[in-house]
Order: sequence, then C-alpha cells, then structure tokens
Amino acid sequence: METARVLGRRGKVLEAVIPALRSVPGQAELPDAAPLPGAAAEQRLFAAAWEALVAYGEDEPLILVIDDLQWADDLTLRAARSFAERIERREGAVLVACTYRADEAGDELRALAAAPNVSCLRLGGLAPEAVGSIVADMLAAHRPDEGIVSFARRHGEGNPFFLAEYLRGAVEAGLLARSAEGRWRLAPEVTAATAADALARLALPTTIRAVVEQRLARLPAAVRTMVQAAAAVGREVGGELLAELCGTSLEEAVEQQQELLRRQVLEVAGNGQTLRFLHDKLREVAYDLVEAGERPGLHRRIAAAPAARKAASESVAEGELGRHWELAEELEAAATCYLAVAREAGKRYATALAEERYRKYLALADAQSEESIEVRLELVSRILIPHTRPREALEVIGPALAAPPGCGQPRYEARVRVAEAAGMFMLRRLDEAEVAARAALCHLQSAPDEETEAMALRILGVSSWARGDLAAAERYLESSRDIFRRLGHLRGQMVTASNLALVFRMTDVDRAIELEREARRLGRASGDKPGEALSFANEAGMLLSVDRHQEALACLQSAMDTQREIGHEVGVARCQASMALLAESEGNLEQARHLYDQAIAVYERAREVALLAPTLGNAGFLLAAVGEVEQARRTLHESEQRCDESKDSQFQIQSLCYLATLERRVGTRRQTVEGYTRKAIDLARRLGQTQWLLLAYCAEGHLRLMDGMSARESVMEVQHLINSLGQSSTFGGTFRAAVSNLLQAQEAYEAGQRLFRGELLRTIPEGLQAWLRHHGHLPGDCSPGRSPG
Repeated sequence: METARVLGRRGKVLEAVIPALRSVPGQAELPDAAPLPGAAAEQRLFAAAWEALVAYGEDEPLILVIDDLQWADDLTLRAARSFAERIERREGAVLVACTYRADEAGDELRALAAAPNVSCLRLGGLAPEAVGSIVADMLAAHRPDEGIVSFARRHGEGNPFFLAEYLRGAVEAGLLARSAEGRWRLAPEVTAATAADALARLALPTTIRAVVEQRLARLPAAVRTMVQAAAAVGREVGGELLAELCGTSLEEAVEQQQELLRRQVLEVAGNGQTLRFLHDKLREVAYDLVEAGERPGLHRRIAAAPAARKAASESVAEGELGRHWELAEELEAAATCYLAVAREAGKRYATALAEERYRKYLALADAQSEESIEVRLELVSRILIPHTRPREALEVIGPALAAPPGCGQPRYEARVRVAEAAGMFMLRRLDEAEVAARAALCHLQSAPDEETEAMALRILGVSSWARGDLAAAERYLESSRDIFRRLGHLRGQMVTASNLALVFRMTDVDRAIELEREARRLGRASGDKPGEALSFANEAGMLLSVDRHQEALACLQSAMDTQREIGHEVGVARCQASMALLAESEGNLEQARHLYDQAIAVYERAREVALLAPTLGNAGFLLAAVGEVEQARRTLHESEQRCDESKDSQFQIQSLCYLATLERRVGTRRQTVEGYTRKAIDLARRLGQTQWLLLAYCAEGHLRLMDGMSARESVMEVQHLINSLGQSSTFGGTFRAAVSNLLQAQEAYEAGQRLFRGELLRTIPEGLQAWLRHHGHLPGDCSPGRSPG
C-alpha cells in the first residue's frame, strides 16, 4: 500500500531512468506511460520524481541530499534546477541539499548555483577546536599532544583531507608512535624540544601533492601559467602585478583570475585588492611545477615589475623584493633590499623583522667590507644588546673581530671593540670587557671619534661599578656623559644617566631616582622606547628598596606596557620578576610565585643567565617562606651556581645570604653555613657593596648567636659600616629590618647573660628563644634585601 501511495502511476514514468522499479510490487500491472516528445518527456519525468518525493514526505518534512554534484550528468543537473523552482513555488515540504566541489564545477553547475531560487552556502575551513577533535579521534587520544594539534592546524589550514594526510605522514616518518598502552604520542626519540622542528620539516604527503597536481592540470594552459606566476610571488598577489607578469591585457587577466576564483584556487584577500591562494599547499605545488631553469627569470620579472616596486614602496617592511632578487640570483640587489627593509623595520620597532632582514643581508654580503661591518654593528647595538642577547651579539661581531688589521680603518676597529666590550660586560666577563674597551680607546688615538670614545668610557664605568669601585665608576661615567652632552647625543646621555643611577643606588637613592628620571626624559625625547621601558623598571627597583610600593607598581606597569608594545619578551619578564617582589612584600605569595615562574621560564628559554640567577634567588627565598624547604634549597643552590656561571658577584652575595639563612634554619652543619657567610662577606668587601656587606655580617651574627656565642663583633662591624656611609645613606626596609633584628637579638643575648649570670652559656638560648617567640620568628632569622633581578 505504501509503495502504491508513493509511486502509483508515477513509477511507470520513472522506469525510464530507474529500470529496477519494474520489479516493485504492483508496478507490472499498471499501463506504460504514453510516449512524449523529448522536452515534454523530461518535464514529465521531473514532475513524477518530485511528486514521489512529496508523497514520501507527506507525514513530515523531507530532506533530499545529493552529494558530489560536480560529477552529476546533465539530466541530474536539470532535475536539480526543476526541483529548486518547485521549492520556490512551495510545492510540497521537501528540501533538496546538494554538495559539490567548487574547483571541479562546470558551467551548468555554476549556473545552477547562481540561480536566484538557489541559496548557496560556501563552507570554510574547520574551526580550531574541530581540528583538535579530529586529531583526538584519529589518534584515539582523549587529550592529544598540543604540539601535534598545532602542527595539524598549521599545515591542514582547515582542510580535513590535508589534516588527515599530514598526520599519516607523521606516522610514516616515525615522528608518532604507539605507546605500550596503544595510544599515539611523539616517538620516544623525538623530544618535546625537537618535535616542532621535526614536524615542520615533514615533507608534503604524496597523496596531497597528487590531488593538487590533478586540480592544476585541469586548468586551461593560460590560467595555469597565471597560477605559477602567482605562486612565485607568494601566498598573496595583486591582480595588477599578475597581469604584468603574464603579459596579458587587464581584461584577459581579470577573466583568468575569475576562473581561478570560481575553481577555488584563489580567493579575494581582506583588502579586496589582493588575491590569496586558498591553501598554501596549492601555492607550493604550483611553484614546484615551474621548471627550475625558468625560476630565476620569473623572479627577476617580479622584482622588476612596476607593480611590485610600487607595493614595496608603500610598505617597505613587508616588501619581498629582496627575496625575489635573491632567487633571481641578483645578490647585490637582494642585499640592498634586505638592508633597506631592516632599517625601516627597526624604526618601527618591528624587531623580529629587522633582525631577520639584517641577517639575510649579512648572509649575502662580504663579511669584511666596511658596509658589512657597519651592518653588524647596527644589528648588535640596535637589537641584540638592547634585548640582552650578548652571546649572539658576540657571534655577529666575530667576523669583524677576525678581519685583518686596518681593513675597516681604526675607527671601525674601535667601534667593533666597543661592541665586543658591551657583550662581554653583559656576560659579566669584566676583565675581557675592560680589555676590549681600552683597546678601542687605543685605536681612537690615531682616528678620533668622540661618540665611540664616550661609549668605551661608559663601559669602563659600568665595569668599575660591577667591581665595586664606585669612585672610578662615577669618574668614567661623568666623562662619558660630558662627551655625549657636547655631541647632543640624547640616547648616549640617557644610557649614561641610567648607569650613574646604579652607582648612587646603594648610597643615595633620591639622587639615583632623579638620574633615572633624567634618563627617561632623554629617552622620550630621542624616541627610544626600549630605553624608556628600562628606565621605568630601574626606578621601580629603587622605589621598592625604600618601600614606596605604589610608585614602584606604577613604574613597573608603565615599563611592562612599553616592553609589550615593542615586543620585548625578556623585558616583560624583568617587569614580572620585579612585580613578584612587590606582591611578596604585600603578602600576595601565590601571585608572587606565579610571576617568578613566568619570568624564570622566559629567562631559561632565552638563556639569560645574568637575569636568571637573582630571580632564582628571590624565588628560592619565597619557597622557603611558604615551607617548601627542599625546593627552596635546590633553587637557591642553582641561583648561586648561575651567579658563578655569569660572574655576577653582586647577586651571588644575595644568594649566599639566602642560603646561609635557610641552611641555618634546617640545621645544616655549622661549617657549611659559615662557609656561605664568609664567602658572602669576602665578595661584598671586594666589590665595595656596603649594604650587602651589612647583610652578610647580620647573617654571621645570627650564626654566632645560634651557637650560644656573642655577636658583638658582627654588631660592631655593622655599626662601623653604618657610620662610614654617613647621614646621606638610604636604607631599604629589608636592610633596616636585617640590622634591627641583629641588634635586638644581641640585646636579648646580653640580657640573658645578665639574667643567667653564673650559668653555663649553653642555657642562654632559652631566654633568647622566649624573646624570639614573642616577636613571631625563629632564632637566627635574617631578612636579606631583595633585588628585582
């Protein structure tokens, strides 16, 4: 009955295209349909099919899905058009949904899709979360490795076929393997550090290449030529440039471009004036199909095309002329373009782009030419040294240091040695820094250059400061500042003023703050964003040392905002380390710990040992405060070792004081604790770091008290140091607390002696313990001053 209701006499009409309907019960008894001429027969066929669908869906709405319509014959396409017209007239509750590949659609299908009674929905790529879901399903992993998911997103670009084939390729290449539990993960020999590079180098799977090659082969010859030219330009290309490269009229070029848009090889980019390959694999395969011998000529035409030059002049930073000249084997022209882009990018604080193009220039240029040496100096002074990357700076300057004497003239040799000295100082290799700076001054005797002289003097000044010779540091830095002032060199004045602030930081904080603010005014006037950010951070450290927390926080926030603006990750980390100190001082220990962890992760990734060491020390002290003693010990020992590695004796004193405090608390052997204390005292005395010496003597005094001995000698040393500093000296809160704790502990000891006169000295700590319990801390506590690192 149901078959008769749905088909009825319509079945005899449909038998013309579906012969199997003859075997349906009840159809054989019905008379055959009367013959009609061609067009009328077709219309009757479409009507019968539609009426059968409407009858089938009489009880509830019906959806008819026709998949892969691009492979349908003409009759099916005409039937689909007829159905669309009937839906528009609301002839029954049936919806027809068709899917097709736009790149394989013929004229008839495109006409159908463009019909006014057809709604066309173009499907985009997979959403990022969908990619993760597919990877999880394919690998049977509830939470697949994020590196694998990121790789699939990047290379699949939302195409499920490409995504699946790349994952299969990773398995075939041995990058993914099954665990003993049967789950897919990175192969044992592939570490987390190498996984990203290994996946990125994975070759384009042959299945994807074959599919893409077939798509391109179906294009008309002229259109295929345009695709190859576009592929040589890059992922995006302007329509005007494509017309120039193909030697066609603008009208012909537009027609060919429309064909590529229809076939979904290209799409219109965001600005509407540019075309973009729908998927980079299309571009990659299209470029590979260009004969190797034809590529240099093609890139030469691109680089020389007026449209390409216009694009480069409008946006030098994004210009690709250098790459095209290099692929055209015109290396001199390529180097010139790379250098122009590097300098322009540097002005806009596009640091990563500037560095990339500087390095591209150096890869093509004569390593010992004057221009090459100049470019090396620019890369070092404008990017690597300001971003605290001294090792890379020394690597870049190496070829210039190895050049034969006189190749770059004495003034170049002096500038190279100053750059070397800056790198050595940042690595705390003070002897080598001073040798290089003095060598620069020797070269300048035969070829005077006041700016280079001022830079050499400045390095000698900061080196003297690091050694603790504050008088020499002030003398060198004032001489440097005088030269920069005479030259009107704002940035030189800024850096030197900031260096002078360091000299006065431990003895006259108010003067140091004023110098830092002067440095910031100069940085703002010269447009030096990195210098301005560093000045904010330096002032914050000074304000923290005298407990001016709100002002310090405002400075740190300004510093962090500026560092983010210019994309300086290490600079942001330095601000986070200082904010951690502030959070800790206000009792926000979890926040402080989180900030320390963030900063340490960046320093480790960037191999910033000089910054890592003091930050580890501060983090270790925090861990001790929250009771994680073993982790604190490991962290503090690592901090002390890193200080040794970076030759940073100043912050090594801090780490040693922390270690002495912690080891004393946990009952480590006296000789070990005393060793840390004596080493801290020796370093502080050698460096002339008075406040750190105070802390070391406080630690020594508490150690004596813990052994039931008088700390009078340590107290006398502390009082002598305070007197030697004079009335102008400024102590931070933590320094004052350390001195106060020692003095009160010694008073308690002496009170105990008076109370227990005649008793054995070993009974005295009981009185001391009562006093300490009253004040809420353990015997021997010392709160060393903290550095923002």
